[in-house]
Amino acid sequence: MVIPDLFEALYWSIIGQQINLIFAYKLKRIFTEVYGTKLTFEGINYHLFSKPEIVANIKVEDLLPFQFSNRKAEYISLKLPNSLCWEIFPRKSCQHTQPQRQSTCL
Repeated sequence: MVIPDLFEALYWSIIGQQINLIFAYKLKRIFTEVYGTKLTFEGINYHLFSKPEIVANIKVEDLLPFQFSNRKAEYISLKLPNSLCWEIFPRKSCQHTQPQRQSTCL
């Protein structure tokens, strides 16, 4: 399986941690269907993984009904700082503003 998006790969590693593969796929499918984008092509629905700005608004209690463990839900709901979000996930759709670079002398 190839995951072409770094953001999705990061969250897939959190979702799939320390559980069997069948349950991991179930959690990812639920997460993608609830928080992702749905596209319909020739009568078939396809679900794309969620965008960072949507994941940034997820709360721990939102994930618990979908059988996410409390700890896994906490990791997923962590908010990335603006600078980290911009450097790791520089997307046009990201609502964070690019941070100002400051030079530091060591």
